Amino acid sequence: MNLNRNQIKIFLYLGNALILAVHVFLMAFFTATHVSLMVIVNAVSVSTYICLFLVIRYERSRTYIIVALAEIIAHMLMAVNCVGWSCGFQYYFFGAMAMVFYTDYFFARAKMKRLNTIVLSLICAASFPAALILSRLRVPQYILEDDITLVITVINALFMFAFAAVCFWLLVSKANYYENELARQANHDKLTELVNRNYLIEHLQKVYEEEDMSDYWLAMMDIDDFKKINDTYGHNCGDYVLKSVAGLISENSCGMIPCRWGGEEFILVGRIAEHRAEVPGSASFVMEKVRRAVEKYDFRYEGREIKVTVTIGLTRYTKDQSVDEWINAADEKLYQGKHSGKNRLVV
Repeated sequence: MNLNRNQIKIFLYLGNALILAVHVFLMAFFTATHVSLMVIVNAVSVSTYICLFLVIRYERSRTYIIVALAEIIAHMLMAVNCVGWSCGFQYYFFGAMAMVFYTDYFFARAKMKRLNTIVLSLICAASFPAALILSRLRVPQYILEDDITLVITVINALFMFAFAAVCFWLLVSKANYYENELARQANHDKLTELVNRNYLIEHLQKVYEEEDMSDYWLAMMDIDDFKKINDTYGHNCGDYVLKSVAGLISENSCGMIPCRWGGEEFILVGRIAEHRAEVPGSASFVMEKVRRAVEKYDFRYEGREIKVTVTIGLTRYTKDQSVDEWINAADEKLYQGKHSGKNRLVV
């Protein structure tokens, strides 16, 4: 669920390379337009971002963000002072603001020490009116031709809005990913990766409302003498058996939904039209296939062979049964199997 520090470093490397490329372009632009002071400013900025690669390498991510943010704001104010408000360098404010919240989110996901987002966002917010006031109080030191002013304004606007859009898109896509991952984890058993009880109950309630239940079957399955396995070989071995049995159930379920109901109990549920035991594809045939797969599987833990079997209670949905009644009916069949020798299917 959480990002690691290497992923954060990759994001910062890419962002730093992009900002460095922008400053190289601006240095060339100001050289071509003879704005000598901004050539010097951008030369300093290029040197700064080259050095910041080392800051990223040594995992000083907070230092990187603070230095980069200070550079962006200083560069914006210097550019407005030199060439005026009309060239659009104030748009870098939006990129700085996006960077603050973007990095704060990913620092939180990586469980790194976070920035003071409120203070940094207030600094970014203050920089915009500061640039506006500066442009009103001072005449630009360099006057560019109208066509050149228009070109650099469009370039600055497009770059900053594109940068902000990418940041927000990444935030939204990552947020959606984590929400989906949380939902998946909430609906799946962590050990076996099968769906869990909550998911199955919700699924059955939805099926009850939307589908004809006449061909639905439900099987309750229990690992025989599981407590003895835990007591004899330990709980790690018990986890191995649970995961292995879950895998066998999934491989042989023939479209039925396998669920870890709790402990060593599993449930399979699904629509199967045929119900004669001798017919391949029938519920009884499928469950017998699962039982035999477990019985024949070579369970080995730390070099020791373990005998594992399951008992299954299988029942077909009958009209007007509730979810609880249907599950209880399968549980009663399972109970019969447990008290008549285990390792069997009861229909």
